[in-house]
Amino acid sequence: MREILLVQIRPPGASVAEHERDCVARRLGPRAARLRTRNALAEPARADWLEGVDGVIIGGSGNFSVHDPRSREWVHAMRGLLDGALDRGLPGFGICFGHQLMAVHLGVAVETDRSRMEAGTLAFDLGAAAHEDPVFGPLAGGRGALHGHTGHTDHVMALPRGATLLASTEAVPIQAMRIDAADWWTTQFHPDLAAVEAHQRFSAFADAIEASGETRPRSPDYRGEGDAATGLIGAWFDAVFSRPG
Repeated sequence: MREILLVQIRPPGASVAEHERDCVARRLGPRAARLRTRNALAEPARADWLEGVDGVIIGGSGNFSVHDPRSREWVHAMRGLLDGALDRGLPGFGICFGHQLMAVHLGVAVETDRSRMEAGTLAFDLGAAAHEDPVFGPLAGGRGALHGHTGHTDHVMALPRGATLLASTEAVPIQAMRIDAADWWTTQFHPDLAAVEAHQRFSAFADAIEASGETRPRSPDYRGEGDAATGLIGAWFDAVFSRPG
């Protein structure tokens, strides 16, 4: 049994944290994986979170941005945790915020740009590297694109040195990458979410916006073909834990 740490960036007690955990557990499916969770907003991330852990998944963050000055303290702690995971050679997968955190950690800027906002089900263009990749390759099936669900206004501005680009869109070229010196993959989009779950996640987000007195945002169009990307988390687990020896 492999112990997988899901690091969450969710308001303590919020239903979206449980929803995220359940979605990730479904993506791992019947594999020999036991999921444990820690919340970086409930307490600062610490090195001892990694004790007894075989792999790490860093999830999304809703309204919290990796480059917001108000996030500095807990982002600093998260980067320390990421350093520890990399130093120990632990494999990992970063989703949305996790993708952005890895980019910042590797020296690349993340910016908020609402003119390039993406929300809904999109086709992510796959290059040659994706077809040869042990995680993306099995899902690519020779196709030029992989459909998935997304929702974000923050963007990774460049491909970090030592990373391989796996997926892109015209608006946001850095949609997925593999860290070459580590068993880490990251995606700007959400392979943790099937279409029905994406609607549920967005509804919780919209409820919070409305409760704050702002206008409730309109729900994006999440469609079933985007469920193709939900195989990535399981493919990551298979790739890093099924090698001989």
